[in-house]
Amino acid sequence: MMEIYLDEISDPIPDEFEKYFRFIENIASGSFGTVMKAINLENNKLIAVKTINKFWDKGKQKNLNKLKQEITILKQIKHKNIVEFYGFVETSQKLYIMMEYIHNGTLKNLFEKRKEPKFTELEAGKLLECLFSAVDYLHTREICHRDIKPENIMFENCNDMNTLKLIDFGLSAQSFDAMEQHEFCGTLIYMAPEQIESKIYTKSIDIWSCGIIMYMLLNNGIHPLYKKGDKYYDYVQKLKKPKINLKFKMSRYLYIYNVHFE
Repeated sequence: MMEIYLDEISDPIPDEFEKYFRFIENIASGSFGTVMKAINLENNKLIAVKTINKFWDKGKQKNLNKLKQEITILKQIKHKNIVEFYGFVETSQKLYIMMEYIHNGTLKNLFEKRKEPKFTELEAGKLLECLFSAVDYLHTREICHRDIKPENIMFENCNDMNTLKLIDFGLSAQSFDAMEQHEFCGTLIYMAPEQIESKIYTKSIDIWSCGIIMYMLLNNGIHPLYKKGDKYYDYVQKLKKPKINLKFKMSRYLYIYNVHFE
């Protein structure tokens, strides 16, 4: 495992991706950097490399602290339904986090590609069992993911829900009873109401996100609250007083629930 620890920056290290990896292709990109498919030149193993700019804004020390937190969390996780962490390399400007390369796409991809019904009851059950197993594993270690969504759920085999892998711990936090800093982070349409209202929140926000995904699995990818065309303000108002109509088939029976959260 290659590791260069994140201490105070002194003499710059040459920022050369090719020194450590052989690039194959870009997989994804976001505000902090990109994820690339590559070969680890140390052992010729196929991996995914998350490339992060350490100074994406002026708050240099704050950024470094966030990156240290992500790596600290990743180093202690080992679960069959969570992406495996291999190590990291730091250069003068970038941080390369090496992770397991997952061969198939995301849950979002499956929602988009599959015909209706997108998931059978058996598939939905297996998927949720794996997702809740991963979340329970994190929560027993006082880790809150804070960005559970279809884009962050991947599969080794898209036809086998048991191969689910929870990914992307860039917004995760550890060792808290409540997030007293009221930190607003995550993806809006998967956030719990207490996050939107800047209230103190706990690890239970991950369970809300899982509940949204459960609804979508049983309703062909339809979100329980968000509708296409909703503006930020419109969705926030819905989330403050959510009214969710749970209507789905289970076995040979149709169950309809009207749930109002105050």
